[in-house]
Amino acid sequence: MDFDRAPFRDELFHAESFRAELDAQPWASYTHAYGSAEDVPGCLRALAGDDDAAAEEAQSELYGSILHQGSVYEASAKAVPFLARIAAGAFARPMCSC
Repeated sequence: MDFDRAPFRDELFHAESFRAELDAQPWASYTHAYGSAEDVPGCLRALAGDDDAAAEEAQSELYGSILHQGSVYEASAKAVPFLARIAAGAFARPMCSC
């Protein structure tokens, strides 16, 4: 079954509301391992996008910044609902290329 084209995908992931809610967050005021989390929305957009290479890079960036060496930050908690929506919408990428 092609989950990217599954009929339920649009019910689980509404791209327009995802972007609006993502943009409504004051990401620059949140912090992660490297300071301001202003880069997080771009990473989340890339993770939800169609470009596999960009999604893989975004996943790595997020892992390094919002879950740096097991530490979590304000931006970590704020990103979780968006990560859950990406996963629920069948946009999830493999965790490794093993």
